[in-house]
Amino acid sequence: TSQLAAIPADSLPGLSSAQLNAIPTSVITTLSTDQISSLTKLQVSYIPTGTLQNLSTAQIVALKSSQIAGLTQTQISSLTTSQVSKLTDEQIGALSNPQVISLTALQVQSLSTAQISAMSSTQIGAMSTSQISNLTTADIKTIASSDSQVQSLTTGQISALSTTQISTLFALGSLGFTNRQVGGFTSTQLQAITTKQLNEFSNDQIKALSAYQVGSLTTA
Repeated sequence: TSQLAAIPADSLPGLSSAQLNAIPTSVITTLSTDQISSLTKLQVSYIPTGTLQNLSTAQIVALKSSQIAGLTQTQISSLTTSQVSKLTDEQIGALSNPQVISLTALQVQSLSTAQISAMSSTQIGAMSTSQISNLTTADIKTIASSDSQVQSLTTGQISALSTTQISTLFALGSLGFTNRQVGGFTSTQLQAITTKQLNEFSNDQIKALSAYQVGSLTTA
């Protein structure tokens, strides 16, 4: 371990993937943050998932945005919830849409409101319906505070929201839904909206409701 620690950080990028894979997990986890951040994007993509899971919070946070972007979907989904919850805003912003989609339900639930806020509208729109349904009430409140994130939700994501999530969005005055999104509300979701909230719909939003949706309101 002491021998590897003695290797200058600027020399590590010269190691091949075979050399990197030959280094035991117990040794990789002793690398300094400078050494970790010196690895190339390609080298990081070759770190075994078992080794990646054993990196400390300091080592994970030391990864540059370019290195985070180089992680495979398998590597992303293998990160522990503790590691995911410590990702910086910059690292969160570096995640590609495929990487976002690869996050597990538990990983999504471990995201802080600050991390959700750091996500771009494109990243929010890329989330699967399962991931959306696993967002906490606090996460939904965070999304509700951003019109761009609200409007990035697809009709499929909208229909996957629970009545509790829908109620949370509207309770916070989230009325920035596009006409397309309004047309994606299920009858159950619409019935979870209060009369006061429905009265705040714009004329265009009301017009976007289908006959079936309107019919569900009358029987609510």
